[in-house]
Order: sequence, then structure tokens, then C-alpha cells
Amino acid sequence: MAINKSILLIGLFCLALFVMSSEAADAVLLGPCDQFPDCNAACIAKGFQNGTCTKIGGGILGCYCATS
Repeated sequence: MAINKSILLIGLFCLALFVMSSEAADAVLLGPCDQFPDCNAACIAKGFQNGTCTKIGGGILGCYCATS
């Protein structure tokens, strides 16, 4: 029984990693928003669909460009 629970736990962990990595692949961090006052225009100029400033952590805003 312990082996089956371990396999299930490892499988769930791998599934969670896959879901998290696929969500992260939808956006690329261009840099801090204070370096890109117009984040959307900067992302479009680099060939992405659009861009938005989103809180990264510690009160810092990051300019994320959408890849899809």
C-alpha cells in the first residue's frame, strides 16, 4: 500500500508541475514596469500580442508580455 500511495503522490506532483509550467509559458517577463512606462507598447514592439504590469512580489510591478 505504501508504494501505491508514493506513486500516486509522485504522479500528482508531476501533474501539478506540468499545469504550473504551462500557465507560466503564456507570458514572458520583460522587466520592471518602471523601466517600461508603456508596457503594452513595449511588448507589441517586441512582437508579442500585448503586455500588462502585474505585481511580482514585494510591491514590484513586472511588465509581462503575452505569448498566446
